[in-house]
Amino acid sequence: KGKEISNYIPGNRKTLEKGDSILVDPERSDHNGSLVNAMLADSGECTFKKLYQENGHTMLKALNPY
Repeated sequence: KGKEISNYIPGNRKTLEKGDSILVDPERSDHNGSLVNAMLADSGECTFKKLYQENGHTMLKALNPY
């Protein structure tokens, strides 16, 4: 059903499609460029994005550019 996240290649235009499933390892630490599951503080919703850390700033970027 879903695509394997282990096949993710940074810089490649792969994305997840509606209905895809992901597996999350809560013990794995994140780093710049990681794919992360993050909880939004204001709504409590979770989102799956790419983590960017640069010049002391942390940002989440959507995998789907649209």
